[in-house]
Amino acid sequence: MRKRSGIVAGFALGLLVSLLLASVPAQQDTTDWKGWDTDFFKPLGFAARQVQVRYVDDVDPVKLRVGAYYGMLSQLDHSSYLPPGRTEEFEEDTTGGSGGLGVTISFNPARQLLKVERPIPGSPAFKAGVLPGDVILNLREEATGKEQKPSAFADVRDALLALRGEPGSKVTLTVYHDRGRTSTMPSIEEIVVTRALVTAPGVHGVRILDQDWKIGYAYVPGLGDGTAGELQKAVKELAAQGLKALIVDLRFNEGGSLANAVSVADLFLPECTVVTTKGRASPEQTFKSGPEDTLNGAPLVVLVNRYTAGGAEIVAGALKDNRRAIVIGETTSGQGSTEQSVKVSDALGSLMLATARCYTPAGGEAACIEKNGVKPHIEVKLDEQNGLLLARSIGEQNDAAAKSPEQPAQAAAAKPDAAAAAGKPREAAEQQKPPFRDVPLERAVDVLKGVLVQAQAKSEGAAAAAAATK
Repeated sequence: MRKRSGIVAGFALGLLVSLLLASVPAQQDTTDWKGWDTDFFKPLGFAARQVQVRYVDDVDPVKLRVGAYYGMLSQLDHSSYLPPGRTEEFEEDTTGGSGGLGVTISFNPARQLLKVERPIPGSPAFKAGVLPGDVILNLREEATGKEQKPSAFADVRDALLALRGEPGSKVTLTVYHDRGRTSTMPSIEEIVVTRALVTAPGVHGVRILDQDWKIGYAYVPGLGDGTAGELQKAVKELAAQGLKALIVDLRFNEGGSLANAVSVADLFLPECTVVTTKGRASPEQTFKSGPEDTLNGAPLVVLVNRYTAGGAEIVAGALKDNRRAIVIGETTSGQGSTEQSVKVSDALGSLMLATARCYTPAGGEAACIEKNGVKPHIEVKLDEQNGLLLARSIGEQNDAAAKSPEQPAQAAAAKPDAAAAAGKPREAAEQQKPPFRDVPLERAVDVLKGVLVQAQAKSEGAAAAAAATK
């Protein structure tokens, strides 16, 4: 189970499976609060009173109360405090209302910790190599040399303003990578990112990877409101090219709304259970798919990695448990919960609380996404270094595919953008290395070839048997 602290800057593309209900006012309930008075409220009131009486300066009680909200919610999984008026700012940040880096962040005011929760796939930060979990230690504007450290920020709004800027302007991020003790990569790195207008990710890199076997590919970086429609359109485009099997790439996809996850899974699942949600104070709900399969039963592989989260885990889990797809890659991150916004007051903002957990169709505690993630059928692990290279490679391949849809994945990866690397020693050095091999993607192609060979042999055997009986 993972703890989240600070405020998450994001909305429907959020870090978790966000069933974002309309904000509801805090209501009086019938909970038996016996014991809370002595175990919680009185000690908290005592602490506040001591601050009021003994602290060196006068203290605004509202500031103390807000601090208590931050503290309480930081102790809960996938829950956070949202100050008043901040939702609009978060939406502007992720939709690209101004030039940005394309990251969702959290900021812990008490620890002055600015953390990248995720870079939006395809965004400037994603392409530059910023990874989920990176801690930003310093920001330096390339044009002016002005530096800003998180210790100077009062709240997440200050951090968002520092990250934003004119499209085309450059900022150097000094980040700390938590790579583990066995990694040989540097823990602290300077990454130059060029700001751009960031839009919600759609479906990218749609192409036929293998012309002989007609194996198609679609990269799905997030689950927005239009993702299911875009993916359905992509399948139709590939079908017109003779599609026989499909790879849906959900790596680095940190999900979206529960409804969008169900819609994407529904494209490939005829009348199946997609996901069940259960919570202590929430009624159990089961979501099912409709009668159609967009692929008409054609073989399907889903690629996942440790950064596949939330709604993307629902999609992968549903396709796996219903035996509709072969899942290849790494165990997903395990962030399957639904959330509800509870309004405290206009002046004090809202509490975003995790209210239920998501379970894949297999059922039981082993199917709890929050506790277990989704385990692949075929595990292909990448170390941190290759994980970073994979993120950059996906961006390069899909950019190349957008210009030349029939370009093979490995060929696209072998042609880095020399202009983009000009003046960047790190990237120039990387260009001297052999092209990055996307091993999980190669494995997916091989697996689908095997499935198609088997299907072809079975069909030919059936035809021969039918001919022999005539």
